[in-house]
Amino acid sequence: MKEKDLTSKYERIIKKRIIEGRYRIGEKIPPLRDLAAELNCSRSVINVVIARIAVQGYLRIQKRQKTVVNDFLSSGSLNIIADIIDSDNKELKLKILESVLAARKLIEVESVRLASRRQEEEEIKTLEGIIESEEDLIREGVDNFLTIAESDFTFHNHLITMSGNTLYRIFMNSMKDVALDLTKLFYEHNLSTFPEFVACHRQILTAIKNEREAEAAATLAGILEHGEKLFIKHFREENNGENQDTEESDAKD
Repeated sequence: MKEKDLTSKYERIIKKRIIEGRYRIGEKIPPLRDLAAELNCSRSVINVVIARIAVQGYLRIQKRQKTVVNDFLSSGSLNIIADIIDSDNKELKLKILESVLAARKLIEVESVRLASRRQEEEEIKTLEGIIESEEDLIREGVDNFLTIAESDFTFHNHLITMSGNTLYRIFMNSMKDVALDLTKLFYEHNLSTFPEFVACHRQILTAIKNEREAEAAATLAGILEHGEKLFIKHFREENNGENQDTEESDAKD
């Protein structure tokens, strides 16, 4: 295996241990020579891994090579979002998911307000084309949740483009993979809601065209909040089921 692949592999292992609490915040991680021996890799690979994780905010390297776990929720970069969502820390994952959804709502609602004020003709035409494509999927009876999710994500992502705010676009681009994955997960379990949401997309477009900023923002906020409730409800039910299965398995053992 190439050195780049090795460092990525061991980076995922150590970050997972931090996120899931095996290495606790404020505590030292094992000596690097011990980590290298445990993971069966060279000390130089571990040095690179620790340096990369420290830059991301997970670790703090102190004097005399003492490496301590950081409060990564306070000091980490946007990269930690995907790491936490991929982890088995259900409580922390839910906290991050709720935060991502809340941040997305703030940015999107402000974006639709800005879009209503800017009235950029080409961007409005693009949004209309996106909605027409969504309506075609409904008419054709497409029921592939991946196709539906990508279409829905395209609509929401274009609203942010229509804001004209470069920082909003950069921020959402940095979370694009996470946001798209959440959209796919949502429609995997809530595919029947798509026509209802597309009807709201059409209402938002009409409100933007007619410079009805408050109406566009309220309609968008409504569908985001509705989707958020359904998503969180499913997440809790799914994880409660996993916890119950684990408890039953432990009882049998």
